[in-house]
Amino acid sequence: MYVYWYRKRLERGLDYLGRLLILFPTPLPVSGEVIATARDILAAYPQLEPRDAIHTAVVLNHGLEAIISADRAFDEITEIKRLDPLELYR
Repeated sequence: MYVYWYRKRLERGLDYLGRLLILFPTPLPVSGEVIATARDILAAYPQLEPRDAIHTAVVLNHGLEAIISADRAFDEITEIKRLDPLELYR
C-alpha cells in the first residue's frame, strides 16, 4: 500500500488490497518475536526500510516463502521471494 500511496496511485493500491484480503482474510500478527527478527534483518540489510524488515520478519517467522509486494526492495532479501501483484493480477 505504501508504494501505491507514495506514487499517488491510492485507488489502485486499495483495489489490490481488497483483492488480497479476499485471498488472505486473516493477516499475521506482529509479535515481539517478529520485531526481534526484524532487527536481525535490518542488521543484515541496512539499506532496507524498517517497515520492510518487519514484513520480511513476519514472512520468515511464519515459515512462508514469499511476500506479495510491488516494492522491489524485497528483491534484495535472499531469504524470501517477492511476488509482484501485477503478475498475480493477470
